[in-house]
Amino acid sequence: MGLPLIIITVFGNRLLPKSGPWMAQVKTAFGFVILALPVFLLERIIGDIWGLRLWSMLGVAFFGWAFITSLGLKKPWQRIGQIVLLTAALISVRPLQDWAFGVPVTQNQAHLNFTRISNVETLETALAGGSRQTGYARSVCRLVRSLQRV
Repeated sequence: MGLPLIIITVFGNRLLPKSGPWMAQVKTAFGFVILALPVFLLERIIGDIWGLRLWSMLGVAFFGWAFITSLGLKKPWQRIGQIVLLTAALISVRPLQDWAFGVPVTQNQAHLNFTRISNVETLETALAGGSRQTGYARSVCRLVRSLQRV
């Protein structure tokens, strides 16, 4: 496992590219990767809606930066990459539109009445007195699932 490190140490000057202006672009790109970690961790605390908004803002910032960086490219096949980057930036903006401009007219959502059943006897009475179409929902935490396997 240490062989690649030894090779880079011994032949590093001949194998690795010279630093230059491209290194600033790589540094900025890795900055966006580093910004993704707090978004990933905060998403669990602040909820799905705000997590989606943070991911969307990070995506808009990254794809906007990548598009502006690619404006100096002149080759025709590189223009296709610019179109892809611009499209990705526009797609990233979509989750922010409802937040900025308000949610469209709310639709009537049917409210489902659930009955909480905690033991076998109430389950049997609910099945006996209920209709034929019965849906089961079960919520078990990960710890209980892992203990059930043991």
